[in-house]
Amino acid sequence: MCISKKIRTFATSTENKKKYAMDQRITIVKNYRNKETLRLMELQQLADTITTGTYKEEVVEFRRIFPLLTIRSTDDNGALNGYVDVANDLPRICFAVEQEHRKGTRVTKAYTSLVLLEVNNLTGRDEAEAVRRGAAEMPQTLMAFVGADGQSVKIVCRGENAKRQDNTPTHHPSTLSPEDIALFHENLYERARLIYNGQLGVTIEKLEPRLERVCYMSYDPDMVYNPMATPIYAKAEAPTSALAHRPSSLEPTDFESGYEHYRNMYTVFEFNLSKAYDDTMTIDDDDERRYATLVKLAQYCLQTALPQGIALRQTLMHSYFSDAKELVSKVFENTYRDTLVKKYMEQKNLVRTKTIPPETLLTMKINLFLSQQYELRRNIMRGVAEYRMRTGIGFAFQDLTDEARNSITMRALEQGIRCWDKDIRRYVNSNDIERYDPVGDWLEHLPRWDGKDRVTALAQRVPTQWTEWTHLFHIWMRSMVAMWQGKGQLTGNALIPLLIGRQGCGKSSFCRILLPRDLQDYYNDRINFKNENDLNLGLTSFALINLDEFDSVTQRQQIVLKYLLSTADLKYRPPYGKAYTSNRRYASFIGTTNEATPLTDPTGSRRFVCVTIDGDIDFETSVEHRQLFAQLCYEVQQGERYWLTKEEEQALMTHNLQYQQLNGLEEMLMSVIQKPRNEDEGQWMSLKDISALLKTYFRGYQEETGTFRKIGNCLNRPLYKFSSRHTMQGTYYLVKKKVE
Repeated sequence: MCISKKIRTFATSTENKKKYAMDQRITIVKNYRNKETLRLMELQQLADTITTGTYKEEVVEFRRIFPLLTIRSTDDNGALNGYVDVANDLPRICFAVEQEHRKGTRVTKAYTSLVLLEVNNLTGRDEAEAVRRGAAEMPQTLMAFVGADGQSVKIVCRGENAKRQDNTPTHHPSTLSPEDIALFHENLYERARLIYNGQLGVTIEKLEPRLERVCYMSYDPDMVYNPMATPIYAKAEAPTSALAHRPSSLEPTDFESGYEHYRNMYTVFEFNLSKAYDDTMTIDDDDERRYATLVKLAQYCLQTALPQGIALRQTLMHSYFSDAKELVSKVFENTYRDTLVKKYMEQKNLVRTKTIPPETLLTMKINLFLSQQYELRRNIMRGVAEYRMRTGIGFAFQDLTDEARNSITMRALEQGIRCWDKDIRRYVNSNDIERYDPVGDWLEHLPRWDGKDRVTALAQRVPTQWTEWTHLFHIWMRSMVAMWQGKGQLTGNALIPLLIGRQGCGKSSFCRILLPRDLQDYYNDRINFKNENDLNLGLTSFALINLDEFDSVTQRQQIVLKYLLSTADLKYRPPYGKAYTSNRRYASFIGTTNEATPLTDPTGSRRFVCVTIDGDIDFETSVEHRQLFAQLCYEVQQGERYWLTKEEEQALMTHNLQYQQLNGLEEMLMSVIQKPRNEDEGQWMSLKDISALLKTYFRGYQEETGTFRKIGNCLNRPLYKFSSRHTMQGTYYLVKKKVE
């Protein structure tokens, strides 16, 4: 790929999908010598153009003058009217159709099934980048970049025909009639808009979904380009009320969706602003009227229980107050302060006195500032603090890095709070911020299980002739969920499914799809057995660890792994720590290998669920993770077994003998037979019978010249001294089979 390394790309689909996306072409509209020119450009080339800054100078100039425009008139297709000269220098991008000029008329050649969403009216670059990061986490995002104005985000998605109920083949939307294409595009636009409204917690303005709609060429070195994005399925029909909003992850509620929640808050704000205007319209002096309006607005926002962060953001978006950011911030801070101080004093059991120490006042100011401006939490799995701003924009939590903490400190200083970064660090590292368990939180918000068995179907994606695979895989999945929930297991999840098959059959991809997209950050396919700190952190920081290329794990490391599987809590001293701490283990293990006999420790074979793959694993069909794990949670809650019985362990050890890597004949013998206590407990077997028994269980075993003699010498060793008798047919030994 020739795209810049800064563009985040993803590899989650087939090569055909990737090639299709990269070959797709869009239309570039440009003004040249007072004439409109059209040319087609591939998506890959467009991504290169935006990220490398082909039009960087024009975009920078446009962003400089854009805040100064008092009238931002656009035509029906999304282009600014011609009074802005710098806009004429920027090409316009039409994603939905391929067009060309024929005899001076613009003609549509083909429909691309791409749809453009616009998140407009953001307060600045920081907020735009936050929205773009949120869009990057969604699998439907084909492209996302900050707009030419620097205060918007453009999101591009790809549509496909919804599958028919009778499973007959569907066709690409471009094969539809022009009337059906228009209906399909409108349906696609509404579905995409509602998906992103709910998931991002933003309000995507509903624009007329015209096929000719354009946006301006931009410059964004950190743009998102995912040529294998998941399509959004739509039909060639007008949108209906069945297109429901999905709940927002920012502030879920039982009564309304996240989108409706924020829309209602914005509506309340506009009513408050209207009332504030009405109350101050008789004041003659402009500056005095604006100040009075601002004070009234803050009071009404407080009375209607609007969060301070959202009310402040909405106020700064209005041109009436946009040039007085410091004044607006201070008015809202002072208006909300008394209520917040009362609440703080009650929480801390403090009493108002005339001589409150300055340290107490500073701590209170920092606490109020952080709680009103930011959401802070400590991720107990990753051991780091995370944050996001309380602005009503539902972007994902970010790590609280040194740079982010310094920015917070500077914003506090701007509001007159005399604090240092150490004061912010002290608060962040205290027990006052929320503790967040990402895996536990995700499990708690699962829907009710609908009763359909999905674990069996998932296990059957692995083609194998071993009939016990589905049952043991189910127990392993159930044990993984039980350990995430902190159930009373003495050993944690003590099983490791080990997928054994040829290169390219889908082993690693199958392991990755076991976790939902929301928990992919807690999947790891690399663990360092040589570093104890890395090993301990991996067991407490990840939900699932894939031991990829398991055959590279040495015998000594397999022994360490067997020990790790036998514990649910880890006691170790973290880096720079002064004492040992007890840490909860979250990680379950799964492994993959191409080696036919990967096991090297005979005493630990009961921990492995070795399965030979006979074909290709289906890892492309989507997994209903929420219902899958809802089923597992239900089964654990109902007391279903998530451990093996003694009989199942013995049967598993017998099954795993064929995967044991034994280097010596003696080791092979002692793994399948033992010396009986009496004749009734054993049976007489010839050397030929014993050799045939070894051949049954060990794939690598072969009879060679002198093999029978070596078996006899081993059985006659003083360490074992098996009973023997000589007959005309040869020597027989009294042995007891360890396995049947």
